[in-house]
Amino acid sequence: MPIPRVLIVEDEVLVAMDLASVLQRHGYVVVGLAGSVTEALALVRKEEIDIALLDVNLGSKTVEPVANRLAERAIPFGLVTAYPSHIQPQSLRRRPCITKPFGTTEVTRLAARLVDEANGKATTKEA
Repeated sequence: MPIPRVLIVEDEVLVAMDLASVLQRHGYVVVGLAGSVTEALALVRKEEIDIALLDVNLGSKTVEPVANRLAERAIPFGLVTAYPSHIQPQSLRRRPCITKPFGTTEVTRLAARLVDEANGKATTKEA
């Protein structure tokens, strides 16, 4: 895979910018930042995406519609959330996840794991 292209779905602008900065410093291309389900679905439709990082809760909505669309397209995604797994929607509980607040190492490990998954080298079990 050439330089991995990442979609970031996060409604907290500073967190989204931090994720983008970390990934860009480590050689990823951020194809878009989305703060809502609607924005994210539009980017999934129009951008070439290799992996995605998703916040579970986007305001009053969950990211499930985006996760479902990514899964339909076989695009690996991981979660970046402040919520423990037992509070997350059932459909997302087995996805790789890092918890806010996160560090650079956690973000880069999650992204690398998703790239491996995209290349057929990993499974979707929890980190």
